[in-house]
Amino acid sequence: MPEDILSCFPDAKVVLDPFMGSGTTAIACININRNYIGFELDPTYYAIAEERIKKAIGGKEDAGKK
Repeated sequence: MPEDILSCFPDAKVVLDPFMGSGTTAIACININRNYIGFELDPTYYAIAEERIKKAIGGKEDAGKK
């Protein structure tokens, strides 16, 4: 997935994911140090994405900026 983002959007500063689901795109952005904006209306998927993103961020100091 990170390769897809880099190949499709090589100069992107921010990646927008309007249907975030379980947060896979957000995690790929975290892994390649890209900023992202994601939207998810379903509370179940929101909770899944939130937990996965927290794990992907780990102990990064700038976690609130991603």
